[in-house]
Amino acid sequence: MSYIGKVDMNDANIKHYSLTGSTLTTVNIGWTPASEQSLRVTINGVVQQGDTFSLSGSNLTLGGALVATDDLEVVGIQSVGNLITPADNSVTTAKLADDSVTLAKMAGLARGKIIVGDSSGDPAALTLGASTYLLTSDGTDAAWAAAPSSGMALTELRGYRVRPFFQWGTTTTIILNSGFRYLHEGTTTQMVYGEDVTYTKSGTTADTWYYLYLDDSAIVTAGNAVITASQLTESTTAPTFNSTKQTWYNGNDRCIFAWRNDGSGNIWPFLNESTSGITNNGWLMGSNFGSTYIELFVNNSGTSQPTSWTSSPLAAATVPAPVGPDGFCTGAICAFAGSHSTIYFAGPGATRDRDYYAAGSNWHSIVPLDSSRNVRWRTDYSHSSYSHLCSCFGWQSSESM
Repeated sequence: MSYIGKVDMNDANIKHYSLTGSTLTTVNIGWTPASEQSLRVTINGVVQQGDTFSLSGSNLTLGGALVATDDLEVVGIQSVGNLITPADNSVTTAKLADDSVTLAKMAGLARGKIIVGDSSGDPAALTLGASTYLLTSDGTDAAWAAAPSSGMALTELRGYRVRPFFQWGTTTTIILNSGFRYLHEGTTTQMVYGEDVTYTKSGTTADTWYYLYLDDSAIVTAGNAVITASQLTESTTAPTFNSTKQTWYNGNDRCIFAWRNDGSGNIWPFLNESTSGITNNGWLMGSNFGSTYIELFVNNSGTSQPTSWTSSPLAAATVPAPVGPDGFCTGAICAFAGSHSTIYFAGPGATRDRDYYAAGSNWHSIVPLDSSRNVRWRTDYSHSSYSHLCSCFGWQSSESM
C-alpha cells in the first residue's frame, strides 16, 4: 500500500555514483554538485583528498587515469533548494528592510530630473528646468521658475506704483505727466512704465464717472512694457479691490485713475496738485476752487444748525465708487463756510468732538466717508443768525490705487 503520513521536505538529495573497469581520467557523475567539498570520492575504498580531483559541472576530473581493476565510488549532496516566485504586487513595504533599496535597484531617471510627489501622492519625475531657473513652490507643488533679475520676485511687489501727475488737458484729454511705473498683473505679470502720455477719452455720457485702466489685451498685443495712450482704456464700470494683487482691477485691467464727465459729457476740470493744503492723493474738482463745486450738500441757517453729530450723504454721482474706508474713494474734499460759529466733522463711527475742525468761512479739508458717502458734522452751538454751507469739491483716492 502507499505511504500514509508526512512527506519529508528536503532541500537536498544524497547522490551516489560508482564505476569499475574504466581507464578514464574524467567521468560524468550524473549530477552537478555544489562544490568539491560536497563530495566523498574513494578509489578501491581509499578516500581521495579534495586537492586530488576537481569539478566542472557534472564532470569529475581525477588526479590520474583509472586502471581497469580500480573501483571508483562517489557520494555527494545535490542541493535542489526551494524556488519561490512572489506574485505580482505582493511584496509589501513591511517585507523590505529600511535602506535596502539602493540607487542601483531603482528605475533609470533622465539626467537632471528630480522625484517629487504628485497630486495623487505618488512619486513623479519633475522635468529639468531651463538654464538658470530656480526650483520654487506655490505651497502645493514644486515648479521651476525664472530667477528674478533683481533678486526679488515681481509678485513680492504687488500693488507697486509710481503715479504720474494727472493733469486736466482739455475737455477730452487727460495728461499723465512725468515718468510713471506700475506692476501690472494681467495675462502676464510685468512692470510697465511710461512718460508724458496724453489720453483722449471716448465716453460722452453726462454726469458720469469714468475709470482709467491699463488695457491688458493691448499690453499683451504690444509685447513690451512701454505704456502709451494705446495701452490705456476707459470704462464706466468701477473696479474692485483684488486682495491677491493688492490693488484695484476690472478683470485683468488695472485701474489707475477716475474722472467725471460734466453735464455736457466733457471731462470736468480738475486739479491734482498741492494747492491750499490739498495733497497729491486727492483730486480737486471744479474750475475755480471755492466758487464751482460738485455738490452743495448742506445749506442750513438759523436754529436748524445741529449741535450733535449729523450725517449728510453725498449724491451717488458726486464721488467715484466704491466708497468708504476700504473703498476706491476714501474721502471727499469739502469746504465749510459759515458765519460766526465753529463747524466740526469726523470720520465714520468717530465719537470725539474735534476729529477735524473748521471755523470762519471757506475752510476746506479731506473728510473720511463711509460706504454710504456720509459726511458727519456738527456745529458748536445753534443761533438764529448763523448759517452754514458745506460743499464737495473733489475726492481722495485709496492709497492702494
